[in-house]
Amino acid sequence: MTESKEELIPKKKGLIVFVEGDTEKEFYKKLMEHLKGKCPGQKYPFDHVKRENAKGICNFKAGIVRKFKNLKNQILKDENNKYESKRQKGIDKFDFYVVLAYDTDVFELDNKPPINWSEVEMALYNAGAKEVT
Repeated sequence: MTESKEELIPKKKGLIVFVEGDTEKEFYKKLMEHLKGKCPGQKYPFDHVKRENAKGICNFKAGIVRKFKNLKNQILKDENNKYESKRQKGIDKFDFYVVLAYDTDVFELDNKPPINWSEVEMALYNAGAKEVT
């Protein structure tokens, strides 16, 4: 069976890191810059990276899926503006990876934690995330 040109276009990767507050956002920015600097001349494994401040643990539940969809659509829009046609670059061939970075101390001793992470992860998968960590 022969593959079409469109099937041969490698998938692009988007990484979206959701953090609890301003401090974490800055930390992950610096960490990612540091990791990029440790591998000069090598291609970074993600075509787009976004860091988003959830502005508090409760907002992971309330608005994270909406923020994910908005960031995903912005990345796709930016990509679409770079190329004349979807076929030229494979805009439909995009995988989004999500990282949820939050403090675990709130969840360790609480019998009824404020967030059910399984529900948040499932909602992100349903919104188009390929992987949620």
